Formats: sequence, C-alpha cells, structure tokens
Amino acid sequence: MPAYKHYKNMVEARATGFFTTTCLDFNHALARPAIRDVMCIRLCDDSVYYGALLHAFAVMSNHIHLIATMPDDLDGSAFIKRIKERSAKQILPILNEVERSGFDGQRGLNQRKFWQVSFDSFPIESQRALLQKLEYVHNNPVEAGLCERAKDYRWSSAQFHSQGLWGPDRGVAAVALRLYRRTT
Repeated sequence: MPAYKHYKNMVEARATGFFTTTCLDFNHALARPAIRDVMCIRLCDDSVYYGALLHAFAVMSNHIHLIATMPDDLDGSAFIKRIKERSAKQILPILNEVERSGFDGQRGLNQRKFWQVSFDSFPIESQRALLQKLEYVHNNPVEAGLCERAKDYRWSSAQFHSQGLWGPDRGVAAVALRLYRRTT
C-alpha cells in the first residue's frame, strides 16, 4: 500500500499564497454561524498577530479558503499550521455532540482532532492570478448555494472588498476583526 501523500506547500516567507484546508473526515463542523464567527476571528486575529497580510477568506461548513501574503519570518506552511492549531483549540470545546460525532470516523488519526493533516496551497505570482483567486474565494459560497451575491455572505471577505475596505497593501484583517468582534 502506498504511503499517504501530503501536498507540497511552497508559499515562502514574503510570498502571497492561496490556501485551502478541510475539517477532518470532511465533517461540517464549521456549519453553525457562531462557529463560523469564531473561525473568522481566528483567521483575522492570527493574520494580524503573525504579521501576514490577509487579502481574502471564506469560511465554509467543512473547509476554509484564504489568500495571504506571508511576513518576512514565516512561510505558508508554518502560518497555516498555527491557524489550524489555534482554531482547533478554540472550536473543539464549543462543538455540540452532533458536531463532535462527525469526527468519529477518523478522530485521533495522526493525532488529529479537527483538521485534516495536510492542506493545499500554491504561490500567487501575478496580479492577474491574485484577482482570479479573489473571485474564486468570494464566489465559493455562491457556487455552494449559500447566498445569491458574494458580498452577502457574512463569513467571507467579499463584503469588505465590495465596500472598498481592502487594498493590496493593507488587507482585510483589521476591518474584519472589528465587525466580527462587535457582533459576537
């Protein structure tokens, strides 16, 4: 039997990358609005804390997408690892029994309790690629049938982009934190 193959995550320090990570066993553990709020706060707070420039995000029911520029001293792999560790530590205690039971098939596999062991990422190397991935992240909830317009999905940065609150040099983390902390 071949060994489990992990994705190669090649977003280096100071580079911009597109990231996707999924809940263990594709469990819809992020489906409850209060948990999505926690995940949004965690993404934004960790981006500010670690000095990453968060350009876009979408929190779906069983996965997240984000686009971020890494700080000088942290690559994409270390950044996502920290987000996964900190979010799991914060979310696991507030899951109800039904949400927890969705992990029963793989709980503890490779010492995992919330997120799958790997994640997918790749560097974004042009303005065109950045704009294409911004559109993909923001339209993910529309494609999933969760809203009609991307800017109406609460757990995405599309609302901030549509209001002109994003810039490639400032990201969305600070403005998003104000919204999510005010409403939770």
